[in-house]
Amino acid sequence: LSSNTFSSLNSLNVLIDLSRNNLIQLEKNCFNGMRRIEKIDLQNNNIGRIIQKNLFQNFSQLNLIVLRHNKIVELEDDC
Repeated sequence: LSSNTFSSLNSLNVLIDLSRNNLIQLEKNCFNGMRRIEKIDLQNNNIGRIIQKNLFQNFSQLNLIVLRHNKIVELEDDC
């Protein structure tokens, strides 16, 4: 996902389901403007990298990120 992919969807809330989309990496600011999201489903992709530290930090309502069945080897604490 490239930068600012979802910046115009600031009223979207609750769940974003990006599972099974063959995503390879999450770039800096790809979720900008989506502060109301509670759940992000990224399972069953090919994600091997999360480029931005603190990528999910600005989501005050976020309580679940599903990353299973990807190619991520390591996640840093401040991801």
